[in-house]
Amino acid sequence: MTAKKHFAATISALLVTLFFYGCAPETEVAIKPVQSKVSTYRAVEVFRKDYLFDQPTSNKKTEKVTELNVEVTYDQLITNVDAEKNTTAEITIKALNYFSSSADVVYIDFDSSRQADAASAFARLIGQTYTIKVSPSGKVVQISNLDSARNAVKTGPDARTAEQFLGDESIKRRHEILALPDKDTKALKVGDTWSRVVSSPQGALIPKNYEKVYAVKKITNQNNGRLALIEMSATPASKQLGKADSLETFESFFDTEDNYTGRLLIDIKTGKVYEYSEKLRSQYTAAEFPDKERTQQPDVLKLAFTRGNSVELVD
Repeated sequence: MTAKKHFAATISALLVTLFFYGCAPETEVAIKPVQSKVSTYRAVEVFRKDYLFDQPTSNKKTEKVTELNVEVTYDQLITNVDAEKNTTAEITIKALNYFSSSADVVYIDFDSSRQADAASAFARLIGQTYTIKVSPSGKVVQISNLDSARNAVKTGPDARTAEQFLGDESIKRRHEILALPDKDTKALKVGDTWSRVVSSPQGALIPKNYEKVYAVKKITNQNNGRLALIEMSATPASKQLGKADSLETFESFFDTEDNYTGRLLIDIKTGKVYEYSEKLRSQYTAAEFPDKERTQQPDVLKLAFTRGNSVELVD
């Protein structure tokens, strides 16, 4: 087998299993909003895998995309703040946009603002409620009162997607604020930093660990509060332990570039979140020249993985 054919065959075999498939202690900066206050937020989840195989020597180019975009607008009503300053909130779904596709096949394209989608089973999720409990450090520690929402779309082609949308992990991604410090901090000031090591998001083509570094960039007095702007950047840390041989082979083919960033805008007097986002985009490039002298254009395989979550205050 020629080197060129070996390159293409090896990559194709690896992609079958790796690429396409269906789609703390209390701190001064803490989630501690005012009870009985309703706020409206918009949460967005993005998941995407890109595939481009350009073979100029064979005059072939193949492009494929796997994509998931979920946008939820919801009311958040604070119903209780307990002695440990855990906040209980009732979430009411106000609007939903759900798009899922893979390799040019659209599985779900639902937008609650479209009149044509009013008869969709997914439309029954609008107005549904559930309850979350959030720790002072921004983690969802309890999810409850989901029966009505989960029973709203129980049968039909959208049932499995609705189940995933209302699954515990999806709800956590929608509501957790993971940028808060882990240590007790009496007062943040510009220049303060903290870090943590985390594993790559689920679905990453090459699993690895990243060290996230958070830094306080700015603090301003506004609307009787103190708004802190916190930015995050991350770099690959040690390789994930127990990586399969197939992943080691896969990684050896590619030049990799990671861009992992985040942002948090929070009132450090009340803990009210105005903006929060974290997003990872990894790009992988592999090239194979058809001749030793490299006089011809190489065959190039480009892959990309994107995963991000964001929350912003609407009202």
